[in-house]
Amino acid sequence: ETRQIEWNSQGGFSSLVGFCPRDFASKLDEKVRSELKEVGLLTQQGRALFGECLVFALRSVEGEIVSLYARRIEDAKTNNHIFLPGERLGVLGFYESESDSLIVVESVLDALALKSRGFANVLALHGVNGFTQTHLEWIEAHSVSEIILMMDSDEAGQKAALKIQERLENAGAESGGIEVQNCTLPIGEDPCSFLASNDSALEWIEEELEMLMENFTSSSRLTGSLEELQ
Repeated sequence: ETRQIEWNSQGGFSSLVGFCPRDFASKLDEKVRSELKEVGLLTQQGRALFGECLVFALRSVEGEIVSLYARRIEDAKTNNHIFLPGERLGVLGFYESESDSLIVVESVLDALALKSRGFANVLALHGVNGFTQTHLEWIEAHSVSEIILMMDSDEAGQKAALKIQERLENAGAESGGIEVQNCTLPIGEDPCSFLASNDSALEWIEEELEMLMENFTSSSRLTGSLEELQ
């Protein structure tokens, strides 16, 4: 609620697996608990990896669930973003308009915040340094040619944006062209926090995207009214 994300189909509710209570495995028999440890849902000490978290599905390029991501419902001093152990597989992305344009953000909550406000094509990274080969394959599979990076406005986010832009443009040079623009949010903000704390944030984002779209050489595909991204 503090993030002001609407949990409906427009807001990406279909990607939500559910809430994981801390003691979800307490009444399970030892065989099942052992199996949960093998896949990483329980630690070797028997603690629920995703305890007190909202859990989301991460999907392959083909749309199959291949992993899980969890976000603590209350911010903690330790990591609030939790993935299954091992290689980070799958992505959380939405591609529901006919446009070949896409907004890329750092986190799942950022993506859900934009999705719940009507942006149809949004892809979440696995954190500031979490742009993976699967993300690139997902982008290529959807024939995306125009990307707007909306990373966190801190130094780490903006440095990452430059690296991701270079990687995307290099990939685009091989596959026929990907144009990239960077949407820099106000200092100290990420898409989710900005939209939750500022009544004029949505209008600000829409106006900023409108201006960035004009820089795309193929901006006719985006339309001046932003409709194809929404």
